[in-house]
Amino acid sequence: MNKLVPLCAVAMWVYQSAADVGLLDYSGQCVSEAGITHEEADSIQQGNPPTSQKGKCYVACVLKSLGVVDQQGKISVDDANRLIEMYSTEANDAKEKTKQAVTACAREANRSRNQCDVSYRMMRCLLRKRGRPAQTRNITIGLPQTITFQLPPLSFTLFSVG
Repeated sequence: MNKLVPLCAVAMWVYQSAADVGLLDYSGQCVSEAGITHEEADSIQQGNPPTSQKGKCYVACVLKSLGVVDQQGKISVDDANRLIEMYSTEANDAKEKTKQAVTACAREANRSRNQCDVSYRMMRCLLRKRGRPAQTRNITIGLPQTITFQLPPLSFTLFSVG
């Protein structure tokens, strides 16, 4: 069973077959940690900004688990760009526009003091730059076992700002 896992509120959301490969299910872990309902998590995972502080903290938890939020609770542009390089299938000019959007949104989001608000502001900024719903795409990455990722609204598709 695939579970939706945000890859980055920098918005990168990822489907991961955790049951099949025995990997940590960040989504489930963060639902518990943030204290939100599965319905709210599902809504966020489909690209709807959270409507509660707990929802914002859910986004922060997932981003931190994936290495996009640093120890100070700020968005790491370098780490987000590294993920873009690793997983994006966009042409180079589109990747550069994506990186520019990430940099601008991180600068805006990182003005917040609370790590939950930082992640929320990052998500909102990227959605604003996106300007339209994203299409879902799938990629497969070969690791010791194959992991299939489905990248819905806040994935690399989100970063197509051109």
